[in-house]
Amino acid sequence: MNFVRSRLAVVGLLVAWPSAQLAGCAVKDREYGPASGAGGMGATGNGGKGGTSGKSSGGSSGLGASGGTDGLAGDNSGGAGETGAGGTGTGGTTGQGGTGGSSTGGTRSTGGSNATGGTGTAGEAGASGEAGLSGGGGSTGGTNASGGMSGSAGATGGLGGMGSCVPTGSEVCNDGVDNNCDGLTDCLTLTSAFPSVNGAASASDVAYTFAAHSSSATFQCRNTHGTTPSGNFGACGAVNTNTVSPFTATFAQTATNDGLWTTEVRLHFSNGSVSPAYSRTVYVHHTLYGVTRCPATTTDQAYVNFAKTYLEDAGAIDQTNVRSPFVQVKFTPPVDGRYYVSSTDGTMNVKSLRRNFGFSSDGHYLVMTRTYTAQNTAGMGCLAAVKRVHQKRGQWDSPSIVGADDYQKCTALVFNKKGAGYCLGYSGTAITSTEHVRGDYGAQIPTPPYSQRADNFAWRKLTASIAKTSFFNFSPKCDTVGCATGYTIYLPDKSFFPYFPN
Repeated sequence: MNFVRSRLAVVGLLVAWPSAQLAGCAVKDREYGPASGAGGMGATGNGGKGGTSGKSSGGSSGLGASGGTDGLAGDNSGGAGETGAGGTGTGGTTGQGGTGGSSTGGTRSTGGSNATGGTGTAGEAGASGEAGLSGGGGSTGGTNASGGMSGSAGATGGLGGMGSCVPTGSEVCNDGVDNNCDGLTDCLTLTSAFPSVNGAASASDVAYTFAAHSSSATFQCRNTHGTTPSGNFGACGAVNTNTVSPFTATFAQTATNDGLWTTEVRLHFSNGSVSPAYSRTVYVHHTLYGVTRCPATTTDQAYVNFAKTYLEDAGAIDQTNVRSPFVQVKFTPPVDGRYYVSSTDGTMNVKSLRRNFGFSSDGHYLVMTRTYTAQNTAGMGCLAAVKRVHQKRGQWDSPSIVGADDYQKCTALVFNKKGAGYCLGYSGTAITSTEHVRGDYGAQIPTPPYSQRADNFAWRKLTASIAKTSFFNFSPKCDTVGCATGYTIYLPDKSFFPYFPN
């Protein structure tokens, strides 16, 4: 039987099937059948066709279809594979299908058994081919060759399976089933994480907590230095119920591991299927290992809601470059010669490992809090900042003017787009104002709109020394190899933060 006639016969059989039996077998369903499709067993009837195939070489020939009850021998040679000549088949005896010839690189198939019933038609070999879909049913026909596509249904046989997955709707995240047939099982739903997005931390403190997942799955992790994930998934640093720590404590203490990492977490099932991976970049540094973490107080939005009574809404702040530890904030300060505020003061660059920089829900306010206790010994502790304020007219720190300046201690510092900052404390469960009231100017930050007389371009003040000492809000850091001396901390991977100046 020649190859063209066999293809037409396959098409004819498929068309003959009632459309109702083919319902629900969309192409999407069939993309995930096993690589070696086994022909389904049909009911009594004429011999089914061997499977046809795709075009890649290496698959084996299809099996000869079963002979009929009149004892006709099956065709004595299989059809040639599409990418190579078929070997010569061994002639079948009465009632036995002939042995199919093999395609180049393929495995010879064996003849099928006799069909029960009417006159059998010799099956022909399937061409070699790419990984196939699930096999169709034959009339007691043999199985398709490994690598062949699905066989046609036998004359009275049942319809063969057209794929191993039938979508039932959107993916359910905890049932261990690929509900939408995308080849991935379940999904991870994050409920909390440390540090926040674009934050820094000790590697041992990095942790992601997910909603409950299927009991048949376990967590796997992959950590890649930089921003391009690679390598194999394996064991996580630690897993506590639904909380995953991607790194180990040993990893966290090693200075050569400092820098930006891409962390990934996924679920792995016993049948080999996996979930989509949850991915996040995080900057880790060994100097944070074992450092006391500052207690959680309240949300960034709660701080903003309190502060914006005093801070005008000056528009949205660009969040693009607010990434620890190389933090860049672009303000539009009120240019004023009297207070030495120029347009170039708008872009502020600072290196910080131990703070969190969050935003209001509308992105119009920046909230700075602290995640780890301060490195310096000036009593900063878990304060986000100590902000100098000008109490009276006169020079800063003038010895002749008593009380000319003071220092506000801020658990949180809220900024608007213009760079005005409002200093807040937190006591028990309540937010408190720690802004001073100036006797000669009135409130340090008056009610909106922002007043230039308030002399409160807050970000610039944070770079000033604290309480007339050599200590600053931000401890010294550098970003070139070998630069660290004394208390100066070396921060690698600046290349991943191209916006930050040299």
